[in-house]
Amino acid sequence: MKVFFLWRYYPSYLDTFHSTRPHLGSLSYQEHWDLLLDDHFCCFADLSRYMAGQGFETQFAVGNAEMLQRKWATENDFSDYSDDDWEKAILLEQAKRCQPDIVWIASHFPYFGEFVQKIRGRCHKVITWIGEPWPKIPCLDGISVLITENPHTFESAHTRLDKVIVTSPKFDSSIAGELVNVPKKYEAVFVGQFTRVHQRRANLIAHLLGNGLPVHVFGSVDEDKLPGPLDGLQLAAWYLLRRKDVRAGVRLIRRSLFPSQRERDVESIRRVCERPVFGMDMWRTLAASQITINVHADIAGNYAGNMRMFEATLAGSCLVTEASENIADYFKPGEEVLTYSSDSELVEVVRDALAHPEETRQIAQRGQARALRDYTLAKFLDDLGPVFHVR
Repeated sequence: MKVFFLWRYYPSYLDTFHSTRPHLGSLSYQEHWDLLLDDHFCCFADLSRYMAGQGFETQFAVGNAEMLQRKWATENDFSDYSDDDWEKAILLEQAKRCQPDIVWIASHFPYFGEFVQKIRGRCHKVITWIGEPWPKIPCLDGISVLITENPHTFESAHTRLDKVIVTSPKFDSSIAGELVNVPKKYEAVFVGQFTRVHQRRANLIAHLLGNGLPVHVFGSVDEDKLPGPLDGLQLAAWYLLRRKDVRAGVRLIRRSLFPSQRERDVESIRRVCERPVFGMDMWRTLAASQITINVHADIAGNYAGNMRMFEATLAGSCLVTEASENIADYFKPGEEVLTYSSDSELVEVVRDALAHPEETRQIAQRGQARALRDYTLAKFLDDLGPVFHVR
């Protein structure tokens, strides 16, 4: 069976990957691709490699990796694309030449709709991974199977699909072996982003920082810097008097004089936030920390299952995550992970964990053992058996 994985990576990750490897331009497509996948940024890329070792024919394309994709086009004598449409044009040509049975498409919604219909004409089935229940359901025409970590993801559309599979993300267990000698450098870390769907996350991390907890934050803040009163008023006057933009002027006055709690939280995080970490850099950061704080996106509701849970435990860090309704389905609270139900409880859990490092280390070890036993690529493929007709 042929499976064509059509994925998209964070642009910030690709920028970092390329800037730290200036020799990439001289490599072939295959050499470049191997280096990218060796960085273990994406568990689905690792899954594609694992499946190739299990008798599948797989191809994993990173649609927005422009240098990589243009290399493929050059080496395969494909030039029917422009600077405006290279991404989708090259992907369609790759799918055409692959002639896959299944196209597995990432949750990049601009791919959905017309592009999926074109891809659908080059395969027997299109499936997708969408981790969480985004408020707006995208066009699912042409998609047969939804794979998700959350049973509430597009729940009202489930009857329009042939199959819905609820399973957790799972990872390449060999990563743990690459982290054995990483020394513990941090007491606590948070790794992730702060966007409009992470208001609870911003509030909790700001609360930890405000209580003096030694949390190292690695990530990005998707919000303008909060202006000071004087700067805000001066800029607001410019918008009001010179640009005649009342809305922008009023917004600046409000933000500079009466910032919301969300804006204050984000600003306190921005002051300490370190660069984002991705791939093996992220794995080593998690492994170097005694504990890893996890806060799901707001859209997850009271349902656990995001990738950081399994990344942190596999890396050997003690996971501190929400006491969600289904957390016990994945890890034993108090034995394999630590949980919290409120802002104040999170502070106490983190303080207690740092005050008892040996107990925390043992919880981390048990969490890692659980990850190595139950959240592997072999288990992932087994969960997806109905899609690939392997059982």
